[in-house]
Amino acid sequence: LPTKSTSRRPLILIADDDRFFRERTAAALHDWGCDVEAIASGSELLQRLERAPRPALLVVDVFMPGAGGHEVLTRLRETPAWSVVPTIVMSAVREDAAIESELRRLGARAFIAKTSTDLETLVEVVRQHASPPTLVRRTAPRVPTWGLAHFRETADQPWRTGFVYNLG
Repeated sequence: LPTKSTSRRPLILIADDDRFFRERTAAALHDWGCDVEAIASGSELLQRLERAPRPALLVVDVFMPGAGGHEVLTRLRETPAWSVVPTIVMSAVREDAAIESELRRLGARAFIAKTSTDLETLVEVVRQHASPPTLVRRTAPRVPTWGLAHFRETADQPWRTGFVYNLG
């Protein structure tokens, strides 16, 4: 996935300790025309924010080793240059009104439950909060989990049939 921001594509930073979810989310946002940096922890995200360019949006997991969503939002709020970056928080833990309320008080624009939200909904939330908010899908939709495919490795080989696993 690209890691540099281009002039008209919003840069989205995703911080999540779940590699599968982080990569799947990054791929979906990339398909919608975002430049995406996928980061494995809140601590790494805070270090990344100290470098340019400033992202259009952050997508942060609430519970991560080290700095989780609470700590990231607290640090963002304490730093004027970072406090203007919209932040969406996610959690795989059951929805909890008290946690969501606290995260919103700290500046989260939206709360997403990983267990009950599909990628299309996540992209829609990003579209609502990222700047510029006019993302348009660049590629065909991906197969949700797997599909049957006909393929050959080179043009002179016979066609084969097999299952293809797709993260997006």
